[in-house]
This record gives sequence, C-alpha cells and structure tokens, in this order.
Amino acid sequence: MLVNFLVTGLLAAIICAVFKVGEVSDANRVLPFDLIGGPCLATLTSVDVSFGDCQLADRHCLCRNEDFLISVAICIDDHAPDSAQDRVDSAYAAVSRRCNSYTKSTNLSPHRIQDIYTRWQSTVEHPENRTIPVRVPEEFVSDKIATKEVIERNEKTNFIFGLTFVGYWGLVVVIAGVKNFLGQKASVLKVAKGKSWRRVQRLLLLPPMCGTAHSELATIEKLSFYMPRRLHSLVIAGYAILTIVLMCIGYEVTEPNYIYPDVSKQRLRYAANRLAELTISQLPILVIFGSRNNILSLFTGWPFNVFNCFHRWIGRVMVVFLLLHGVLHTIVANYTGIFARVWNKAYWIAGVVGLIAGILILTQSIRIWRLRSYESFLIAHLGLAAIFIVSSWIHLIDTVQMPYVYCTISLWLHDYISRIVKIIHSGVTRASGQLYRSESKGSSILVLNLPKPTRWACNPGRYAYVHFLGKGMCWWQSHPFSVVVTPKGSMQFIIRVHKGITEDLCNRLRLNEAIEENMSILVDGPYGSLNKLDLYDNWLIICGGVGITGVYSYALEMSMRTDCKFQGTFVWVVYEEFPLTKIFRDHIQFLIIDPRIKVKLFVVGGGQGDTNPMLGLERLNYRPQILHLLETFIRNSSKMNAVMTCGPGRLNDEVRQAFKSQLDHNPENVYSFFEESFTW
Repeated sequence: MLVNFLVTGLLAAIICAVFKVGEVSDANRVLPFDLIGGPCLATLTSVDVSFGDCQLADRHCLCRNEDFLISVAICIDDHAPDSAQDRVDSAYAAVSRRCNSYTKSTNLSPHRIQDIYTRWQSTVEHPENRTIPVRVPEEFVSDKIATKEVIERNEKTNFIFGLTFVGYWGLVVVIAGVKNFLGQKASVLKVAKGKSWRRVQRLLLLPPMCGTAHSELATIEKLSFYMPRRLHSLVIAGYAILTIVLMCIGYEVTEPNYIYPDVSKQRLRYAANRLAELTISQLPILVIFGSRNNILSLFTGWPFNVFNCFHRWIGRVMVVFLLLHGVLHTIVANYTGIFARVWNKAYWIAGVVGLIAGILILTQSIRIWRLRSYESFLIAHLGLAAIFIVSSWIHLIDTVQMPYVYCTISLWLHDYISRIVKIIHSGVTRASGQLYRSESKGSSILVLNLPKPTRWACNPGRYAYVHFLGKGMCWWQSHPFSVVVTPKGSMQFIIRVHKGITEDLCNRLRLNEAIEENMSILVDGPYGSLNKLDLYDNWLIICGGVGITGVYSYALEMSMRTDCKFQGTFVWVVYEEFPLTKIFRDHIQFLIIDPRIKVKLFVVGGGQGDTNPMLGLERLNYRPQILHLLETFIRNSSKMNAVMTCGPGRLNDEVRQAFKSQLDHNPENVYSFFEESFTW
C-alpha cells in the first residue's frame, strides 16, 4: 500500500508539472471554442468581392492574400467581446487551421495573421501605403456566429454529459467505499439484522442476476460467461440506461445553419461529437478498473472479479460508441464534401487506427479466445491498448479532451511502475519447488516454499503474481497464486498443475527426477482485499480442493489470536486424501490443536484413510450436504456469525444458495457471507 501511495504522489507531481508547462506555453494551451473565426472566414469566402487575382472559390489563393487576411482580422476584431483575448486567439487559430487544410503549402500561423493585421493598422499614419480591405456588414456575420454559438452550447452539453459518466462511477465507488468502511465496524454490523436487512441480502447482495450460477460458468448455447451478482448487475443496468439517456437528450439545432443547412445532418454531427466525448471520458475509468495496482480496491473492498466485470462492460460500450462515432462522422464528412480533404490527415488516420484497435480488443477478449491461449491474449490485449491510447493522443491533440488522455496514461504508468517497484523491493527470491502427484487420479500439485519478504504485511486473502526465472521459462509472464502463510511463519504457493507455465514447471521437475528443486522467482504483490473475520464470534469456512489456499490463512490468523473468543468450523472437501497427508498435514494439525476450531475433512473419492490419522480430525468419506452444514451452523449460531467459502465454482454457488435459504432463521443475529474466488 505504501508503494501505491508513493507512486501515486510521484505521478501527481509529474502531471501537475505537465499542466503547469502547458499553462506557461502559449503554443500548448487549449483555447476556448471558436465563435468568430469560422463565421468571418465563411462570410468572406462567400461574398462577391475580389481580392487581387484570386477567384472566389480559390481558397488557397485567398489564404495567401494579405487583403483577405486583413479583412478576416477586421471581422474578428469587430465581433470579439471586449477583454476577450482568448476568443481572438481562438479565432485566429481556427482561421489558420482552416487555411492550412486547403493545401499543405500554405503554412499560415495565427501569429502571421496577427502580424499582417498589426502592420496594416500601423499604416494609418501613412495612408498612401495603406491597402483597402473589406469590412463585413453585421447582418452577414450574425447568423453564422449564432450557428457557432449553438455548436458551442452542444459541446458544453457533451462535456457535462462526459463528466456525468465519471460522476456515475464515482458515486458507485463512494457508496461501495462507505459500505466497506462500515462493514469493518462491529458496532455497525450489530445493527445489520432483522427481516429488512435479510431481505436485502437475499434479494440483492447474494444472488446472481438470474439463476444460481455465479462462481460457476453460466452457458447460453455455446457462449459461456460468469454471471455477476444482482447488485453489480443493477449497477451495469444503471450504466446502460444512463448511456441511452445521455445519447438521446440535450441536442440543440438552429436554422439557418451555414455549416449544416439540413437539420438531420446537424443532429448526426452533434451525435457524433457526443459519442466521442462520452467515449474518451470513460477511458481513465476503463484503465483503472482493469489495473492490477488499483488504488480503489482497498477503498471499496471489491475483489478483482468485480472490477474486471465493470471493466469489460465499459470497454464494450466504448467500442460501440467509437464505431458509431466513426460512421456518423464519415456520413457528415461526405455530406459537407470535406471527406477527400481530411481522410489522409493525421487525426483522421489515428481515429481509424484507434477504432480498429478497439474492435480487435473487443473481439479477442471473448472467453473462447482467452481460453485457447491466455498469454497470447494478454500480450495482444496490452499491445492493442497501447495503440489505442497513442491513437487517442494523436486524434485529440490540442483539444479540450486531452486531460482525459493525460489521466489515462498516468494511471497506466502508476500500475506498471508499482509492479516494477514491488518486484525490485522483493528482489530475486529463491524458492524450493516440490511436486506431489496423486497415484489414483493422476493430478499434480506444485508447492513453492519461500521465506516471507520482510516488507510484506501478509494478511489473509492475499495473492501475488509470480515470474519464473531460468532456462526455458518465460520470465515476462506472471501468474496469480494465493499466498499461504505456514504456522512456522514461512510462505507458500500451492499450485494445481494445469496447462501452460505450471505444466512446464511440472515437466521440468519430472525431467530432473527431482523431488525438490531450488528455483529463482520474482514476486509481485501482495494483492487482494481483506475480510475481517475477527469481528465475528462464530464462523464457518468451507473450502474445496486447492481452494484451501485462499482461506486457510484466515483460520490460521484466528487460531493465533489468543485474545479472541470464538467458535470456528473449518470444512475441507477433497476428492482424495493425498493433499492432506502430503502437503497440508502440519497446517491442519495446527488448527486441530486449537479447542476453539473444529476441523472436518470430507473425502469425496472415498479411500481407506491415513494409516496414521490425526487426533481430533473428523474424516468423512462422502460428499457433504452443504444445506445440512448451514442448517447446523445457523441453529447453533451466536450474535455475530460469518460464512466463508473458496473452492470450485459449483461449491461456492452451493454454499451461497444454502446460506441464503437459512437467512430467515434467528433474525436477531448477524450473518455475513464472504466468497474468495479469482475468475478472469
């Protein structure tokens, strides 16, 4: 946490310095919306007045003619509000951009226009040297300025709506933070009881949006996905409704309109701009919700799964918005006849590249592609995200949307700098790897033993990302594993062997015929949120398989707290007994000797049992009746009670359903439910 604060402070200082430089430099400051330059230029290129040898339609020639430029400057000076130098500068910049867009050889800067106008004004003392430009009558310009004022009001509405998106997610985070803070206060928890609160738990906090599957994959046809909880689904639904509302309201059109005479084309252009504003305003939120070093995780108490769920939905909406933005702008560009002039401009090309990158990110994020090769997905995802951000920079340079891009880059840098600092702080760690194989099922478990880094506050529920070093190991890859603190104070990663890097490690140990082998690793962590189990005087932990790694530290911490009075039940469901006899024997034995904790082992696959059984361990050779376990727990409950689960998705969902079904019993007591799971 200290690392996060230090990196955040450093980046904040850098950002402030960047903005300060931008304020000092005239060339870099973002000017207000142009209300005058465009109308003056449009008027003077349409009036039947000759400027030297230039034809009326020859804008390249006009932008080189000093009388024409002086006329434009006089028009700007006549219609600029008093003491509004920013408006004048904005007008000159607009004329410069428009003239330079007609041909690359013009190279007309705002300062040159101003210099020409200033030089002409100085000739008042020498009339014989003074040329005669054109002063545009008020009625020729007023309608065009009115058009630009309507456009400006639409842009201000877009800006407010973009901030509304930020405000929506900010409100969600603040509410979650308050709930997390209050949920760690025993005095507040004791109030959270009664039928009304039970109804909130049963209908809103616990169940998935529909059905019973949350930790287990839900499937529709061939599409598989994780169903978010109902509360989080309502947050997403609110986000979707807000998206539709903000896209459908707040447009202002005007007639006559010198840029878009057709009202329908005005609406298309304003909708395209609205889509752009709403998209870019969400980019910082998208990045921070997808970050590993998420500064909001400790505040909200949300696990990675929740942030990742919101991250995906925001990304989907952004890509749809970008696609519509590109289509609408192309239609409008064709209508106004400027498409041939802008399609090869840097900002347009960058927009197209960013759109393609966004579509590819959305496509390759589909679960079926992630499952085929997660590492390939991750590399492509990060590479495309970098292309998207760079394209956004080029597309939006010198616009009022650039602060969103600055914020996005700073958040991304914060994430990766924090990772590097954590790895450097931990250093290269020597871990002893030991492989355990099941004789009956053929599965393998890899155990990494290592000393606990001195800087770590290794609280329960933590996990870390591990980089494996050595020949044949892809050191740049990192994989998340739950941190297990042993009764002796050392640290372990206990890993079920699957395809990928864990299988490579398994094959390496088999190839060397080694029971134990030392290896070098880099540890990036710890991560994860903390559930305050010590607030409860009665708790039940149910875990399955290697899911014990996610919850054992909670039971160990409670056992080592001699100042706590509680009654705990630790239930472990395994297919066979070898994880207990070969890996977790000392861990479980430490819990058994605590009279406050009752340990139950359910061996689903049967077996004859250990020839040297542990005293005090209740061993049962059948699948547990989860509902019966919860009924017994609730019946014997006290004032403050908690249920925690970690294991296969089906087990987690079964425990949640059983807990929900028992909430109506003993309404005078407090019941809390915690689930430790990591899905991607």
